[in-house]
Amino acid sequence: MKSSKPKPLKIWNGRAHGSKWDRGHFYVCATSRRHAARLLCLAAFPTASENPALVGQMDRELRDYYSPDCWGNSMEGITPEVGVWATKHFTDKPQKIV
Repeated sequence: MKSSKPKPLKIWNGRAHGSKWDRGHFYVCATSRRHAARLLCLAAFPTASENPALVGQMDRELRDYYSPDCWGNSMEGITPEVGVWATKHFTDKPQKIV
């Protein structure tokens, strides 16, 4: 019987989306870029988060505009775990929203 090792976590940070977080910043930790895209959809657009086109759009956003392997200074002291953290301003302490 094979032991199932948990997938390593990946981290990104980039501009926030959705009217609530406009001009804010997201920090995301997930097992893959696609997983991160789904989490970001939940954070930014909770009522439309299952829309495949939106997930694809967020996946492209992660690929093209987010900083991979970068947790950011604002996240200092926060242990990476699956989820999304957000700030409205860079001076704010990030809060976990997903």
